[in-house]
Amino acid sequence: MKTAAGMYADAKKAFLKSKMLIEQCYSGYGVELLGGHPSVIANALARHSVAGIASAAKGLAISSTSLGLSIAADVSGAGGSAGMIFSIVTSIFNKIFNLVESLVQKFKVTAVLEDAKQMWRNRSNSSNKLKDHKRFSEWFQNSVIATPVIASLTMNSGFAAHPYRFLQLLEPSGNDALKADFAKGAKHIETLKKQAGQHIREFSGDTA
Repeated sequence: MKTAAGMYADAKKAFLKSKMLIEQCYSGYGVELLGGHPSVIANALARHSVAGIASAAKGLAISSTSLGLSIAADVSGAGGSAGMIFSIVTSIFNKIFNLVESLVQKFKVTAVLEDAKQMWRNRSNSSNKLKDHKRFSEWFQNSVIATPVIASLTMNSGFAAHPYRFLQLLEPSGNDALKADFAKGAKHIETLKKQAGQHIREFSGDTA
């Protein structure tokens, strides 16, 4: 029963992450984002969905193997000990890995936020990354790669995700984008905010 429950949970997670990825791709079709943090954030959220799908698929494979061993043992009359042992061992290793990964991520997030605070405190310094768009963009991109939840926190900050700071609102010719394009872009931003909020809840351990 535990193995079946695990398979259901992993299958559900894979479905939900796939749904999120499809929603993001669909809502973002035809929407032009500005370079810099908007593109970095959108890509980070897409990678998070892909990573979630891969994680769920791995869990599903492990649960299926455990179930298969139990069935094979039952058929051969050897009992379900092999499947049970496999399930217990993999469960322990997964819990340890997830705990370590969670602690590492939280440590990295703390380090990134402390670095950001220092930059803000020293914002008047001419050598500060905040004074150099290229250096700051590289710092932000590296921070997001190491700690994807930073992208989600930024997305829900209220300032960075404003359409005028997130969307490419001018055509190459210099004409204003059509209202329909703006509305579509604003809807895409709301989709990204929703997904970022879910990511933050997952990170904080609130899966409700």
